Amino acid sequence: MTKRLVDESVDLSELVERANDSVKLDEARRATRMKRVNLLQRLLPVMTAVALIASVAWAIDSMWHHIAPQSQEKIIRDLDTIIEQARHSIESAKGELGRLPERIPNAALASVVFYDYSGETYRLFVTSGDVSVMLDTDGSKKIDKGRPQ
Repeated sequence: MTKRLVDESVDLSELVERANDSVKLDEARRATRMKRVNLLQRLLPVMTAVALIASVAWAIDSMWHHIAPQSQEKIIRDLDTIIEQARHSIESAKGELGRLPERIPNAALASVVFYDYSGETYRLFVTSGDVSVMLDTDGSKKIDKGRPQ
């Protein structure tokens, strides 16, 4: 007696439909994977170009002061602001301590401003490139646009 491969009670159209659904699902998955690969292939050159542009912009920005140096007037204004801030810091400390501090209280300013004091007088000196600014206790400033000494 031969064994039947398909039970007569099973509807063959349902099996064919399931097989077609399975094939369609596999094709959809494959298409989705291909879209992801295609998207990555399209994004890779764009991401590379953005990284290259960012690198060039960073290099230009970090070397800009060599390419287009600031004007002496701008440097003088900046140094004047720094030295006035240092003076304010010293005068505030003097008001609190009753005497001149041993160093400029503001550590950031102390790292760029030279501070020389004796007794009740002091002198501040700051320089950048060819420009230097000196300030005495009485508030008199001397600006030198030549080489610092």
